[in-house]
Amino acid sequence: DGYYSETFLSDYVARFAPFDPWVRGAVALGLVNRISTGERCTPTREYERGVFYNEFLRSYGDDTYYCIGGVFTSAGGEGRIGIHRGRSQAAFTDEDARRMECRGDDLRRLLAVRGELASVRRAARISSEAWDVVGLASIVVRGDGFIVQLNAAAETVLRREVGLSAKGGLLRAGGLHLATAVAAATASREPIGATVAVAAGPSASPFLVTVMPLRGHSGPALALVLFADPLSPDTSVAPRLRSLFGLTAHEAAVAAEIAQGFSLERIARARGITVNTVKAQLKTLSSKMDCHRQSEVTAKVRDLAPIAGS
Repeated sequence: DGYYSETFLSDYVARFAPFDPWVRGAVALGLVNRISTGERCTPTREYERGVFYNEFLRSYGDDTYYCIGGVFTSAGGEGRIGIHRGRSQAAFTDEDARRMECRGDDLRRLLAVRGELASVRRAARISSEAWDVVGLASIVVRGDGFIVQLNAAAETVLRREVGLSAKGGLLRAGGLHLATAVAAATASREPIGATVAVAAGPSASPFLVTVMPLRGHSGPALALVLFADPLSPDTSVAPRLRSLFGLTAHEAAVAAEIAQGFSLERIARARGITVNTVKAQLKTLSSKMDCHRQSEVTAKVRDLAPIAGS
């Protein structure tokens, strides 16, 4: 442990792992899940001429020359284990391989466990990244409102402490509607989902919060709380509308604002144009989007999945 530097190991993984002669030889000869000597996988003369030895090991001043070990596969992925000696030391023998093979089952179990742990960590990382990129604030809670997990969008809302907040690890909201919906979604018998409105201040639109049961896991009953943050609009909507329907920049902006519930008069004032100009843009963009009514434009825009951080 600690013999190889982090730079050395990173370089191995990033650039030279595909050229590892012992691994390539073991795979080519069908020696996977077995202990064997490096000489059996790749003769030393071939090893001396290879990229791995000349461009990788020698560039670090490393004299690794002999190897004994194996490549093991499991449901968690592939694991590699190797013991190395320098050029001035004795080569490993088949007898060394037989002695090491006696511990083969232990090595296989060790690598399988490490592979499964790495797989779990990888899945958790991907899940977390996917959760954060979704433009909806998402919170997993227990029946008592205790927050089990939340994404970045939800953290932003809770930090403001307007309408929704976290106190003592519990999700809080004005009134009893949210608590009632969470209790219904985590009921032991026939849990159900619901959408409730949570006030977000005197001059702001309420949060429209959807609460759904989370099934298929062990432990206490959980609910997923989802809502959009009205103060963090999805700025990717207009560019995506342009790409999807061939709208101009002005048409895409008008479609996005209509979907947010803005009136044509408000859009015209904000843009410094006449209502008739907005109506003309609406007519053109509706045709491009194959919509016949303003409500259809709104519905089609809202069908776009929100993207966080856009």
